[in-house]
Amino acid sequence: MRRLAFAVACGVAASWSMAGEAAARDYSGKYKSKITLPNGDVVKANVTIVKVDGSIYRSESKYGDFIELSMCFAEEDRLSCGFAPKSGGGYVGFSIYEPDGSGKLIGKFAETSTQKLGKEVLTPVGK
Repeated sequence: MRRLAFAVACGVAASWSMAGEAAARDYSGKYKSKITLPNGDVVKANVTIVKVDGSIYRSESKYGDFIELSMCFAEEDRLSCGFAPKSGGGYVGFSIYEPDGSGKLIGKFAETSTQKLGKEVLTPVGK
């Protein structure tokens, strides 16, 4: 009887887990980015987010000729990313985004060069 109860409990837990995964948001797509740096300067970029596997994503942000690469993972209703310049060196950083209900992703970030929080808004422009 205990084995049956354990099997039923595991089956229910697995179905809850799989249902949560099936309902997870897909962050893949192209975005326009508006970044407010910690010093107040505003930078605009084009961002592409690609799903790699399950909840893992990678992204590329282009600011003119400058490119920043990220590895991200989705958990609950957040997308968390580590980023660095494609050319290497300089700094590394971390950002966390949450959907605002209108399709935009609202984020905060910190990087080693400033050690202060900045803000970013990602507005979807297509897949």
